[in-house]
Amino acid sequence: MNAAAFSPDGKRILTASRDGNARLWLFEEARVLNLPHRGEVQSAIFSPDEGSRILTAARDSTARLWTAGGSPLHALRHHGEVMAAAFSSDGRQILTVSSDSAVTLWNASGDSIKVFKHRDDVYAAAFSPDGNQIFTACADSVARLWQTEKPFVAQSFKHGENVRIVAFSPASGERLLVTAGNIVKLWNEQGNLLESLAHKYGVKTVAFSSDGQQILTASIDQSAKLWNVRGELLANFGKHTLPVNSANFSSDGKKIITASDDGYAIIWWASKTIFEWLKTAPVYRLTREEEERYEIIR
Repeated sequence: MNAAAFSPDGKRILTASRDGNARLWLFEEARVLNLPHRGEVQSAIFSPDEGSRILTAARDSTARLWTAGGSPLHALRHHGEVMAAAFSSDGRQILTVSSDSAVTLWNASGDSIKVFKHRDDVYAAAFSPDGNQIFTACADSVARLWQTEKPFVAQSFKHGENVRIVAFSPASGERLLVTAGNIVKLWNEQGNLLESLAHKYGVKTVAFSSDGQQILTASIDQSAKLWNVRGELLANFGKHTLPVNSANFSSDGKKIITASDDGYAIIWWASKTIFEWLKTAPVYRLTREEEERYEIIR
């Protein structure tokens, strides 16, 4: 499983799988809806406006927009595999990252607005909370802060290794930025390094809590870790048996969901107690028993 995320109301979960499907888990109805691609699905997220839309990114050279009920809206087509996709905080714009070294800005109707071209592979991109800047992660060991309206670099962050993850803290207080490869680095907006957070092996994702005071990391070392912004380790979520590909907070910050190559998504209380396990095969589809349990709609 490549990714998992809560809906803003916490009643639904999205997962992204290597079998070419994103899945929408509807717990109150005990159903799972398939959102199909023709290649491995890299990410799946809800729009920030109560999850009225779903955005998926896949290796079939498309990102796709769906309704909250899983009906297709728009296909955002690329020349290369789509590695990641993100909504702006108001849900009006979309960023996609593709294997042709491009970050593309789209409107909510699926029209391309602007392309931010890089010389090397790009792995990730994120909007600033106000939507005026874009942060990109590149294989040349540099993360770049761009102005959304004009494709020029406002600030560079020299990470020292391949940068595979970037993230902004929420808008409250001093704005912090994160870059990550094998080490997670926390910066201020002026490019000053504040803290470094270490896993044993490479980091796959980073997420801020809604108040910006905590950071959640997921790693190849089979764990997810919870930190404060001072770099202190608060909790270690280590029940997975293979690399953890993503970790995200619920909107109220009380729960955490992790997704792993072991085929499981695990929902945790932030206090470390396991809440519920969701299983999807990392490569193949759900088992027949699981399909019957959740009344999967294809």
